[in-house]
Amino acid sequence: MSSEHELFMGIDLMSMSSPAGVRQPRYAVVIVKSDGEVVDRLEDVTRRRLVRLVWKFKPKVLAVDNVFELASSPRKLLKFMSLLPSHVRLVQVTGSPPAGFTPLSSLAQMHGLSVGGKLSPVQAAEVSARLAIRGVGYVACPVKGETRIVVCRQRVPGEGGMSEDRFERKIRTSVLRVAREIREVLDSKGFDYDLYVRKGKHGFDSCLFIVYAPRESLRGLVKPMKSGDVRVVVKRELSRKLTFMPLSGEKSSPSPVKDYLIVGVDPGVVTGVAAINLFGRLILLMSKRHLSRSQLVSTLMEYGYPILIASDVNPPPSFVEKLASMLSAQVFYPSHSLTVSEKQEILKRYFDEFKLQFTRSLDSHKRDALAAALKAYMNFRNKFEQAEAHAREAGAAIPSKELRALIIKGYSISDAIEKLKPKVEEPPTPAKVEVKPPVERGEIQELREKLKAERRRVQALLAQRDQLTSRIEDLERKVWELERTIESLQVEMTMKIKKEREIAALESRINKLTSMLSSVSRERDELGRKLREWKQIFIKLLRGELIALKPFKNLTKDDAFKSLKIHNVQKGDAIYVHDLSFADLEVVKELSRIGVKCIVGCRSPPPHVLDVLEENVIPFILGEEVKLVWIDEHPLADKKLLEDLAGELKNRLMRIAEEREESRIRALFE
Repeated sequence: MSSEHELFMGIDLMSMSSPAGVRQPRYAVVIVKSDGEVVDRLEDVTRRRLVRLVWKFKPKVLAVDNVFELASSPRKLLKFMSLLPSHVRLVQVTGSPPAGFTPLSSLAQMHGLSVGGKLSPVQAAEVSARLAIRGVGYVACPVKGETRIVVCRQRVPGEGGMSEDRFERKIRTSVLRVAREIREVLDSKGFDYDLYVRKGKHGFDSCLFIVYAPRESLRGLVKPMKSGDVRVVVKRELSRKLTFMPLSGEKSSPSPVKDYLIVGVDPGVVTGVAAINLFGRLILLMSKRHLSRSQLVSTLMEYGYPILIASDVNPPPSFVEKLASMLSAQVFYPSHSLTVSEKQEILKRYFDEFKLQFTRSLDSHKRDALAAALKAYMNFRNKFEQAEAHAREAGAAIPSKELRALIIKGYSISDAIEKLKPKVEEPPTPAKVEVKPPVERGEIQELREKLKAERRRVQALLAQRDQLTSRIEDLERKVWELERTIESLQVEMTMKIKKEREIAALESRINKLTSMLSSVSRERDELGRKLREWKQIFIKLLRGELIALKPFKNLTKDDAFKSLKIHNVQKGDAIYVHDLSFADLEVVKELSRIGVKCIVGCRSPPPHVLDVLEENVIPFILGEEVKLVWIDEHPLADKKLLEDLAGELKNRLMRIAEEREESRIRALFE
């Protein structure tokens, strides 16, 4: 069928009908030839009948003001699109999520299709079809399903052994061989794919094919496999996303695009992506492992419309060229591959100019992608400024964003300005009326003066609008810079608060340590005093001026016999008893049998204890009488005083004992 006979089908949802309802939705359908002739108008068409009509007429475009009038969800819409012939394009004439939307009635007025009043479903369907004929709208494209083919090692060699290197080489070579076989199959059948490899010493450790085709198309060509050395896994990646591409290759809707993007890409196993707008503002910076082109396109379309894909190497990788082809975008690459120092210099200049601060360093993938995007932006920057200066001189109110976009697309400055310059339509020629010549010339002259004045006023308003547009862009940039400044101040404030908290914690710790130091100093002084005292005591002990006493807790049977064994009490030893409130007779007799020199205590014992000691001829001496001193729990006494007192008391007790014995014997004979 020749181009003049191509058909365009417009549809619109009927009143009181919904694709989410229980009953089938009903539509108004209008079929129009490319020359404007209406082929048919239909109402109350069910969705099933709509599909049959599409197959019957096979239109080039199925136009609608909202694609979700055909289905209630993206998944159901994709299912509906799968029912249509492959050549039929579904077009949303009112715009797209990245580009924004314009009401259908407004589009009708802009293109001279308005019929006045609210559009009926049939009228809306016809307007949609005629807008599609004019190239207005965006084609809804399902993101193609992907198939991922993973070729990897079936087994991992263990450590050690003479044959370890040979075994690893054999496995890597097998992975490389299988990967080459799969690549040859894909190339021979013309499949579009990306290949990511992880290289080893003698081959591949693993590789990943991202094939932009459904799994069904690879059946019989690439099969899952497990052999001794290699494993092949084939996985289907389902997609339920839609992308919108301009129907005519240009911006189809008068709604402003969210942002035109310059995209830098660093492809690889980990792909780096950076997107900036046409004024250099950073929009997106990311890196992701095994990123496919369809995933990247879907991500970019959420932020704007990519018109330039940039690489940091020359020649550009095939991934970059294929991505640009998918997006109908230009490709930029430098005259030579950028070195690391050149990339760092580009980023430094950019961060300084836009007052950006990155608290964390960029990884190499993000750095390379951002450097590529900035290199492309700097390449066009002077031409952008020249074009805007020419536009201001011409007095044309031209949006800077659209002007810069045309410059990137290859337009010359004059052609870009001419294309975007608003067209001032000549007013219709006044109808001739039968009046006198003088009056006619006067009115014509007056109208001409008014027309000139109105044109001057329009030019002034356009110039004012251009100035205001530039002012708005400047203010937006200042707002953006202020936001960055606020973020920087917030970071500084957070750091300051953190610093103050750390200082307070350190001061508290210093106070605690100071208190501990004072306590330790006091303990040190006390220990120093004790050390001096002990030193003097030790010297006296060495000179024989002091005698060590063997300490007893008390004179109960259990404790006393335990102390006798521990201290190995022998004849002539002096003992010190802490508690003399009780004395076991058996213990006292044992001490007397051993022949202890004396018992020393801190205070006098009770009379009954003292009597028991005297009966067994064991002298008791108070500690103060022998100048008792202590080293920890070890008592020491003045040796001379102790021996003198002990000897004197011993003699006295022995005389008393002898007298008592004589009295007892005398009493027996009387």
